[in-house]
Amino acid sequence: MAKLHFDRDDLDKNKLTAALGCVIFPIPLLACPDSRLGKHCANQGLLALIAYLAAALAFGIVLAILGWVPLLGTILRVARFAALALVTVCAFLNAYRTWQGQPDQLPYIGGITIIK
Repeated sequence: MAKLHFDRDDLDKNKLTAALGCVIFPIPLLACPDSRLGKHCANQGLLALIAYLAAALAFGIVLAILGWVPLLGTILRVARFAALALVTVCAFLNAYRTWQGQPDQLPYIGGITIIK
């Protein structure tokens, strides 16, 4: 993963708003629409939301089909919890790193650009 570089003024001025955008993606689009850092973090927040919803939907479908099997249903529920917790933790860690002045990308999906 390549190191991300942002203008120091942009980072100092918008890091709190951008960090919030890693978790709630519209915030930097509304508060600092011209910030490159804000757009990056809004994109990361949107990717985290999409990953969360995709995991919830996929596990929901599988649980609807196989959830009645006693041991398998329990394993799938634990796996769903772990997957959703992992996405949430990654989003909050990304927000924390941005707030510390070291913005990064989400693992695996962070290179996808939706918000330009």
